[in-house]
Amino acid sequence: MANKGKQGTRSATRILFDRLYRGSPERIASLKRTRKEMALGRQIRALREAQGLSQEHLAKALGTHAPAISRIEDADYDSHSLRILRKIADYFGQNLVVSFEPKRPRGATAIKRLERELVQA
Repeated sequence: MANKGKQGTRSATRILFDRLYRGSPERIASLKRTRKEMALGRQIRALREAQGLSQEHLAKALGTHAPAISRIEDADYDSHSLRILRKIADYFGQNLVVSFEPKRPRGATAIKRLERELVQA
Protein backbone atom coordinates (compact mmCIF):
# COMPACT_ATOMS: atom_id res chain seq x y z
CA MET A 1 0.00 0.00 0.00
CA ALA A 2 1.44 3.36 -1.02
CA ASN A 3 2.04 6.02 1.59
CA LYS A 4 0.21 9.22 0.64
CA GLY A 5 2.02 11.39 3.16
CA LYS A 6 0.47 14.05 5.33
CA GLN A 7 -1.50 15.90 2.64
CA GLY A 8 -2.61 12.92 0.59
CA THR A 9 -3.30 13.13 -3.10
CA ARG A 10 -4.54 16.48 -4.43
CA SER A 11 -6.32 17.00 -7.69
CA ALA A 12 -4.79 19.07 -10.47
CA THR A 13 -7.76 21.44 -10.22
CA ARG A 14 -7.04 22.05 -6.53
CA ILE A 15 -3.32 22.59 -7.17
CA LEU A 16 -3.97 25.09 -9.97
CA PHE A 17 -6.58 26.91 -7.93
CA ASP A 18 -4.20 27.20 -4.98
CA ARG A 19 -1.39 28.54 -7.16
CA LEU A 20 -3.41 30.92 -9.30
CA TYR A 21 -6.42 32.06 -7.28
CA ARG A 22 -6.15 31.46 -3.54
CA GLY A 23 -5.87 34.79 -1.75
CA SER A 24 -6.64 36.83 -4.87
CA PRO A 25 -10.27 38.05 -4.82
CA GLU A 26 -9.71 40.02 -8.04
CA ARG A 27 -8.63 36.91 -9.96
CA ILE A 28 -11.49 34.90 -8.49
CA ALA A 29 -14.01 37.57 -9.51
CA SER A 30 -12.55 37.69 -13.01
CA LEU A 31 -12.74 33.90 -13.33
CA LYS A 32 -16.36 33.93 -12.19
CA ARG A 33 -17.25 36.59 -14.80
CA THR A 34 -15.52 34.59 -17.53
CA ARG A 35 -17.38 31.42 -16.55
CA LYS A 36 -20.71 33.24 -16.66
CA GLU A 37 -19.92 34.67 -20.09
CA MET A 38 -18.92 31.24 -21.37
CA ALA A 39 -21.99 29.65 -19.84
CA LEU A 40 -24.36 31.81 -21.88
CA GLY A 41 -22.80 30.79 -25.19
CA ARG A 42 -22.73 27.14 -24.11
CA GLN A 43 -26.41 27.27 -23.16
CA ILE A 44 -27.38 28.72 -26.52
CA ARG A 45 -25.32 26.14 -28.36
CA ALA A 46 -26.81 23.30 -26.28
CA LEU A 47 -30.36 24.51 -27.02
CA ARG A 48 -29.57 24.74 -30.73
CA GLU A 49 -27.91 21.33 -30.90
CA ALA A 50 -30.68 19.67 -28.85
CA GLN A 51 -33.08 20.75 -31.59
CA GLY A 52 -30.71 19.46 -34.27
CA LEU A 53 -30.31 22.94 -35.75
CA SER A 54 -27.31 24.34 -37.56
CA GLN A 55 -26.15 27.86 -36.85
CA GLU A 56 -27.39 28.80 -40.31
CA HIS A 57 -30.89 27.42 -39.67
CA LEU A 58 -31.19 29.24 -36.33
CA ALA A 59 -29.90 32.45 -37.91
CA LYS A 60 -32.55 32.30 -40.65
CA ALA A 61 -35.26 31.65 -38.07
CA LEU A 62 -34.13 34.72 -36.12
CA GLY A 63 -33.66 36.95 -39.15
CA THR A 64 -29.89 37.20 -38.85
CA HIS A 65 -26.79 35.52 -40.34
CA ALA A 66 -24.87 32.39 -39.25
CA PRO A 67 -21.73 34.36 -38.25
CA ALA A 68 -23.87 36.27 -35.74
CA ILE A 69 -24.93 32.99 -34.10
CA SER A 70 -21.32 31.80 -34.12
CA ARG A 71 -20.22 34.99 -32.34
CA ILE A 72 -22.98 34.63 -29.73
CA GLU A 73 -21.89 31.06 -28.98
CA ASP A 74 -18.22 32.12 -28.77
CA ALA A 75 -16.86 32.42 -25.21
CA ASP A 76 -14.87 35.56 -26.11
CA TYR A 77 -17.90 37.44 -27.41
CA ASP A 78 -19.22 39.95 -24.91
CA SER A 79 -21.50 42.19 -26.97
CA HIS A 80 -24.74 40.26 -26.62
CA SER A 81 -27.70 42.51 -27.32
CA LEU A 82 -30.83 41.99 -25.29
CA ARG A 83 -32.82 42.07 -28.52
CA ILE A 84 -31.12 39.01 -30.02
CA LEU A 85 -31.03 37.20 -26.67
CA ARG A 86 -34.80 37.72 -26.33
CA LYS A 87 -35.29 36.35 -29.84
CA ILE A 88 -33.23 33.28 -29.00
CA ALA A 89 -35.10 32.75 -25.72
CA ASP A 90 -38.47 33.10 -27.45
CA TYR A 91 -37.46 30.75 -30.26
CA PHE A 92 -36.54 28.01 -27.79
CA GLY A 93 -39.42 28.73 -25.39
CA GLN A 94 -37.09 29.88 -22.63
CA ASN A 95 -37.17 32.76 -20.15
CA LEU A 96 -34.34 35.28 -20.43
CA VAL A 97 -33.15 36.33 -16.98
CA VAL A 98 -30.90 39.38 -16.55
CA SER A 99 -29.72 40.46 -13.12
CA PHE A 100 -27.24 42.71 -11.39
CA GLU A 101 -24.72 41.22 -8.99
CA PRO A 102 -21.88 42.76 -6.99
CA LYS A 103 -18.61 42.90 -8.92
CA ARG A 104 -16.55 41.83 -5.91
CA PRO A 105 -17.44 39.17 -3.38
CA ARG A 106 -18.25 40.74 -0.02
CA GLY A 107 -16.48 39.41 3.01
CA ALA A 108 -14.60 36.23 3.72
CA THR A 109 -17.75 34.09 3.53
CA ALA A 110 -18.40 35.07 -0.08
CA ILE A 111 -14.79 34.39 -1.04
CA LYS A 112 -14.85 30.96 0.63
CA ARG A 113 -18.14 30.12 -1.14
CA LEU A 114 -16.64 31.15 -4.49
CA GLU A 115 -13.53 29.11 -3.84
CA ARG A 116 -15.70 26.04 -3.15
CA GLU A 117 -17.61 26.61 -6.40
CA LEU A 118 -14.38 26.88 -8.39
CA VAL A 119 -12.89 23.75 -6.89
CA GLN A 120 -16.05 21.76 -7.62
CA ALA A 121 -16.20 22.92 -11.25
